[in-house]
Amino acid sequence: MKTKILSYLLKKDLDFWEMARLLGYFADFAKTLKKIEKEGLIKIKNSKLSLTKKGRELSSSLNIFPQDPPSFKISFKLDKPLLKKFKKVRKKLLPKLQFDQLQIIPEGIIKKIEVMRAFGDLKGKKIICLGDDDMTATALALTNLPQEITVLDIDERIINYENKILQKLGYKKTAFFCDLLKPLPSKFVGNYDVFLTEPPDTLKGNTLFFSRGIECIKKEGGIGYIGVSQNDFKRVKYLQLQKNILKMGALITAIFPKFELYETYGDEFEWIFGLPEEIGLPKKPWFSADLIRTEISKKSKPLISGKAPESFKKKFLKTDIYC
Repeated sequence: MKTKILSYLLKKDLDFWEMARLLGYFADFAKTLKKIEKEGLIKIKNSKLSLTKKGRELSSSLNIFPQDPPSFKISFKLDKPLLKKFKKVRKKLLPKLQFDQLQIIPEGIIKKIEVMRAFGDLKGKKIICLGDDDMTATALALTNLPQEITVLDIDERIINYENKILQKLGYKKTAFFCDLLKPLPSKFVGNYDVFLTEPPDTLKGNTLFFSRGIECIKKEGGIGYIGVSQNDFKRVKYLQLQKNILKMGALITAIFPKFELYETYGDEFEWIFGLPEEIGLPKKPWFSADLIRTEISKKSKPLISGKAPESFKKKFLKTDIYC
């Protein structure tokens, strides 16, 4: 990571939060940054990172060359009329930390829908959202393409609001209270073509939500989408999650890196601790997630069925980040 930071800064000065978005696991990035600042290789002022003379000399001696940061831009034509409608009806919720909530920006939701459209996972499909503080179900309903849309969530604010919107848009009131730590109610099992989920950013949270998604899919197979943040996942944990997905008999067919940006509420210093003094709050969205598309087969089986083990309750939600 040190080499990447130096090579990017050889090219140009960069905003701390922009680099954080690009460099994966946040705590490792911040710790590396503090170390090389202490070594006198970089300077930080008003959240802007730049190389010192010493940093440039070291880079030269190590044959580190200037490099542009990766863009991770994947071109999907944004449905602007749909985006405009979605922005009008989506309710911006203040996140509840006990539910590990953080809303994807509206453009990210519409991009996800365009991916689904491109793969044929939208029109005429029965779709279930496992957790939906992003209000993806509302955007799906605005397309008028899915046959059926269901939402399972633990937050009554989301359930009540989405039921009202779904009904206005011609869909049934199908947002339900559901604690996914408990067994999945039988009426949702084996009933859907596609599941969507943005789980809590822990290995156990992702494994549990994906397991519940598999339970929801029809026996003849279907599709699962999951959002995973590399900002919150060490590489070894991300690898383990992918292994868990494969162990459940799901095939990973596409990964869209850094695809979903999240709203920033100016509360980063309430859950990120130990940053350098010169780092201020981000001025634009920076926290991101990869969108992973999977295919579920007849032989796919959840790793967790029935009531989740007690150990899951302790390490289920995201913890604070200490740098």
